[in-house]
Amino acid sequence: MIAEPKRLMNRNFLLLWQGQVVSQIGTQLFLVIVILALKQATESPTLVGLFMMAYTIPAVLLGPLGGAMVDRYSRRAVLVTGDFLRGISLISIASVLWLSPHLVGVIVVSFFVYSVVEGTVGAVWLPASMSVVPDLVPAKNLTSANSFLQGSFQICTVVAQACAGILFRILGTPLLTLIDGFTYIYAAASDFLVHIPKLPPRPVVAGGRFSAFKAEIMEGLRHIHARAGMRILFYTMAFFQVLMVPMLILFPFYVDRCLHAGPQWYGLLLAASGLGTVVGYGLGGAVKLRPTLSSWITVSAMVLMSLSLALLALVTNRWTAMWIIGGIGAMDGFIGVKLLTALQLATPTEVRGRVFGVLMTITRGLVPLAMGLTGFVAEVTNRNIPLIYLVCGGACAVLAVNIAARLECRDFLAGKDAPMPLKVAA
Repeated sequence: MIAEPKRLMNRNFLLLWQGQVVSQIGTQLFLVIVILALKQATESPTLVGLFMMAYTIPAVLLGPLGGAMVDRYSRRAVLVTGDFLRGISLISIASVLWLSPHLVGVIVVSFFVYSVVEGTVGAVWLPASMSVVPDLVPAKNLTSANSFLQGSFQICTVVAQACAGILFRILGTPLLTLIDGFTYIYAAASDFLVHIPKLPPRPVVAGGRFSAFKAEIMEGLRHIHARAGMRILFYTMAFFQVLMVPMLILFPFYVDRCLHAGPQWYGLLLAASGLGTVVGYGLGGAVKLRPTLSSWITVSAMVLMSLSLALLALVTNRWTAMWIIGGIGAMDGFIGVKLLTALQLATPTEVRGRVFGVLMTITRGLVPLAMGLTGFVAEVTNRNIPLIYLVCGGACAVLAVNIAARLECRDFLAGKDAPMPLKVAA
């Protein structure tokens, strides 16, 4: 039996952290590399869009099943196997790129096959990675652990995206793909050394394995719906992300049409958002507040961030926009850490994978729909970017005020609801 962790920076948490940081760098590098390589080989924006779709769809469809697998099998085995499969797949693709550099069809098929592999593995790996953290650190340090992890991932994302284009030109696609593959192999080796507490055995369900997985998925959904605060936050924040999609997709048009700025300002504003998010993650973990005060600050940040999104529609000064966008990033990071921690603390370890699997399916499933609607809305409004920003920001503000006004949501964020015991049908 593994002893309960006594401090935040313990061996198991640091092994998990450094392995995931390395794999995060590989993931972000590869995403940029694939887009650049597909553009270079085909000059087809359609193929780039289809790749992103193939990358996303498996995780959307398999999220609940992946979460059930996380709660049934060894989470360490899930993490190790997932990273190892991705690493081997990328090393295989690197070999194909070296041996057949001029066969465009083979290259395109290889990338699409990997996108399906990555999406399928991610449907299991992501719920597992979010589920194990509360088992590796003391409960009092969970917010700091999430802050440390998410902040590290955000920094890795920014650095990897900033360097990917340069590395693509210097090293080329095959070598970069090979390096990315070995980052996953390294992460798998690191995950193998992590000691994760074993889950209690699952009860036998009549009807075979399919019936067992179905019953377990429904058990996860019942857990989400059992408390009003958790349910409202769960679905409200999913729709909040949907409303953010048009603002993100139309951001280059906002920079051009509203701020009358060039591409360099687009990059600067994205950097301000990324830096703000890192600051928000840091504040979320570093600032120690009483639970009730922390809850009020979190819901207040939701309202303020929503109003800031709407305010962008009225801003034409570039520097003002930069400060607002940096503030939005900071509030988003702070809220993200608090919400993630509240969900982890309120969910028993044996059902945590299913809860995060459902969350991943809802958020990722709605985003492609929002992407498709964004283009339609932009054309219908004659690309009236300020109007779209104002409506989306206003809708976000309505959702945020609804959360702030509900006692059950504030209590949930304050951790006043203890994890509910599971009631499993025989």
